[in-house]
Amino acid sequence: MDLNKDGYLISKGLIEKEFLSNIKNSIEALFKKQMSHTNAMDIYDLYENHNDRFMNCAKHAQWNLQLHHLGVMLGYKVANFMKDPLVNICTRPVVYFNNINTSKKHSNHTLQAHQDSKSMQGSSDALVCWVPLAELNDLTGTLEIAPGSHLLGDVSEEIEDGFGYVNKSVGPYEPVEMELGDVLIFDSKLVHRSGKLYQGATRWSCHFRYNNMYDSEFIERGYPHPYVYKPIKI
Repeated sequence: MDLNKDGYLISKGLIEKEFLSNIKNSIEALFKKQMSHTNAMDIYDLYENHNDRFMNCAKHAQWNLQLHHLGVMLGYKVANFMKDPLVNICTRPVVYFNNINTSKKHSNHTLQAHQDSKSMQGSSDALVCWVPLAELNDLTGTLEIAPGSHLLGDVSEEIEDGFGYVNKSVGPYEPVEMELGDVLIFDSKLVHRSGKLYQGATRWSCHFRYNNMYDSEFIERGYPHPYVYKPIKI
């Protein structure tokens, strides 16, 4: 596979499995602490009957120290695929633990075809890294990509829930075969979607977005930055 031609590549065994398992375990520990405190029988009980606590755990999971360390490490890797780069992290890392039973909306566990470039508004050579935090199987599904679709440019028509959805026919889609420790690196314009997730299964993953601050087009557009973090009243 060729990043320029296909829009993606898989770096096999790039990250130690133990490191990724530690991220997952430390995030699970947050939920277990709240389950113990509330006497929730399981994660589903915590979600249904103590949803504010569940959501707070999910928010804190995004700021896991090891997760951010991984984001920095991968940033130095993706620099090798950019021309004369000054690599910046586009937005904070995002960790997903997709499960149908802990999702209020379909988009919380399964995403239709979309492009990350629409919401990123970043450099023309912006890259995304997608990393499983647990082994993938037939029940969890995986990411599905449309190879070469990045060459179509921006084909997403709308932003909904922070995602640039693609409504026109693009494809065919191929499931990305990955093992724990592998890293999928892809062009931000590559059209992709979630694979089928079955009831009761959880797909653990995280993703990271990177811009090239020396990209002439990005400079011309004045470095737009659509992500805003601000405190809310509690």
